[in-house]
Amino acid sequence: MTVNELITRWELVRSGLLSTIEKFSEKELDYVPVQNGYSVAQLILHIAHEEEGEIRYGITLELPEWPTEFSHTQYPSLMDLVSILTEVHQRTESYLRTLHDTDLEQKNVTPWDK
Repeated sequence: MTVNELITRWELVRSGLLSTIEKFSEKELDYVPVQNGYSVAQLILHIAHEEEGEIRYGITLELPEWPTEFSHTQYPSLMDLVSILTEVHQRTESYLRTLHDTDLEQKNVTPWDK
């Protein structure tokens, strides 16, 4: 896989995520699809949080520790949720655009020793 292929796939996944989010109304953000599961808003925030942690803590080591979870009270509306996804995505995309194809062949040890 090349960096361009990786970025293209990342964009395709992001496009699908945004398309799915558009199907929800503000009233549905607190809906929990399975017992003891996350609400729609929590799922969206979890996606943003995982991307932030995996990239900025696990790969680039920009963060000294795993980031604090994003809170639905901080991002109460669909627009706010898309905003934090966009913010995190822009940081990830900026990082990906610094890579060369040979970087994808390197092995890195994460802070959690994987």
